[in-house]
Amino acid sequence: MENQQDEGISMSNSAPALPEMPHNALPREIAPGVFWLGECSPVHYAGKWLHTYNSAFMVVGEKFAAMVETGIPSVGNVVIAQVERILEERGVPLKYIFVTHSEMSHCGSVGRLLRRYPEAHTYGEISDLHLVYPGFEDRIHFCEPGETSDLGGREILTVESVFRDLIHSRWFLDTKERVLFPGDGFAYSHVHDDKECGLFAEEAPKVDIPTQMQRFATLAFHWTGYVDIEPYVQRLDDLFVELGVEVVAPTHGLPIRDAKNSMPIFREGFRGMSDIHATELDIEIYDI
Repeated sequence: MENQQDEGISMSNSAPALPEMPHNALPREIAPGVFWLGECSPVHYAGKWLHTYNSAFMVVGEKFAAMVETGIPSVGNVVIAQVERILEERGVPLKYIFVTHSEMSHCGSVGRLLRRYPEAHTYGEISDLHLVYPGFEDRIHFCEPGETSDLGGREILTVESVFRDLIHSRWFLDTKERVLFPGDGFAYSHVHDDKECGLFAEEAPKVDIPTQMQRFATLAFHWTGYVDIEPYVQRLDDLFVELGVEVVAPTHGLPIRDAKNSMPIFREGFRGMSDIHATELDIEIYDI
């Protein structure tokens, strides 16, 4: 799990009684050959239990499959079971494991996956993963914007990260379905109830995306409170046009199925991130 305490979230070993978690709505195919993996994690928010995601994704080509993010360690068994099922159904091997940056909510199962799939290699912002997962140094690689990895019939393109919490963070694009994987870049630290598990952002209108994006900025994007945010918003708009982005698959928020028409509300959220002191935190995540 990410060091949530350092990011301003209170941790506790004595949580209120957990509710029964609903049936896991994942995996879900969010675009042809692109699968959303993981499961909800319980979050105690404003006096009640809600859910949040630390998602992983899989992209399946004609010859190989790739993961983008691997989820937090606590959902590792779930993610690996989902990976095995999809690989068996599609009949291709796992060759690539991409991570946007080296925090545990993004790369918590890298070691287990490398051990289970000896032909797979990890790519991305991996500055200290050789220390976290010793023995795999020769299978962990930096990748630079512009590099591509062929899956057969589609590629994973490494792209710049416009909004990032680590200097070398990377974003990725599935070139066939134009799915952007921005890691924390579109994270709105959202919480949702039982009826919103496994939904697209467009299917969960009750989620206050701008407010939750501002909340996430207080946790991870402190720098947004000290810069002019407009050049970043403009660069994001330009990048979407350059890449032809159709779907957005963030690690912590619900996937965005209609990127073009949903961007106005997210653009509002990005602009609100410049006022990181306006939202008070009232969230507890329990290590259970």
